[in-house]
Formats: sequence, structure tokens, C-alpha cells
Amino acid sequence: MATIVKYGKVVFSDQDIQFIKGNFQTMTNQQIADALGLKKTIVRMKAYELGLQRMELEYWPIQAVEFLKANYQTIGDRELCRIFNKEFPKQKGWTTKHIQKKLSQLELFRSKLDWYNIKERNRDNGSFGKRNPDNNPPPPAPPPQKKTFFYLNPKTRIEIKPGQTIEQLKEKYSNYGKTIH
Repeated sequence: MATIVKYGKVVFSDQDIQFIKGNFQTMTNQQIADALGLKKTIVRMKAYELGLQRMELEYWPIQAVEFLKANYQTIGDRELCRIFNKEFPKQKGWTTKHIQKKLSQLELFRSKLDWYNIKERNRDNGSFGKRNPDNNPPPPAPPPQKKTFFYLNPKTRIEIKPGQTIEQLKEKYSNYGKTIH
């Protein structure tokens, strides 16, 4: 039995330590504390001191994170799970929830075009039904290009279209705003 000495310090005997080690995986901290006549916090702290854990976290391998970053736009979550279970096995296995959570943590998001390409790739592989061109919607339009402007003067700006250069625009609008006498 553990003894409480001066200032509330608890001294564990060898039997108490063996009891904690032997029953840690089968009993709760409260049950062990009741059996030893102690508070749950004291048992929890002693178990931590002895290095006992009920669950060990499995961290993402660096290679798995790199693979996810490189392929999340072209491969769906289920297929990523299958690949991860083969290439980076872990005790509990990989689920789509693991993939989604990691993508969220890394702030990696798929666009509508990415989802469309993943779906079409899966159709081509035969894992998402057969391709039917009559029923398939057209691919989503790519995002609009960012417009760039050339400032002729502080009040006038001219849009630079694809294939145009600033020199061409300067030459074209060189007499703009000048008055002829």
C-alpha cells in the first residue's frame, strides 16, 4: 500500500508499482486509484513517470506528406487510402478521414476542376462507373486570368491583353492626351 508522508508526498512500494504496471492496460486510472486508496491524479502522474501509455500516437511519415502534397489534385481520397495502406502501413490503417484532415491541416484544397479531373480519371480506370459522354457535364471553366494594366498617366489605365507588350501600347498611345494647336 502506498504511504503518504510529510507534506502529502506519496511513496510507492515495489508492490504498488508492480500493481500499476500489471493492471494499467486492463483497469482505468480511477479503478487503480480506488484499489490503492489514492487519488486518480496521483496514479496518473506515477503511470506517466513509469512511461506507461494506453495509446501511442502514430505520426505521418515525411514521405507520406510529400506524396500527398504532390498528388492530392489528381488522386481521390479513397485511392490515396489504398496507396497509403500499401506504401506507408500503420496499425489502424488509413481512412479517408485521415486524408481529409491532413489536407485541411496543410491548407490544401481541391478546385472544381480538380474534382472533375479526379472523377474522370476514376471513370477511365473503371472505378466510378462507365463513361457516358451524353450524361457527363462539360468540364468547369478554368478560373479567369488576372488582368494586368498599363498606366498611361495617373488617371488613365489600359488593359494589357495577351500578345501585347507595354512598348506597343506606349507607341500606340504616345499622342494620347496631347492637344494640337
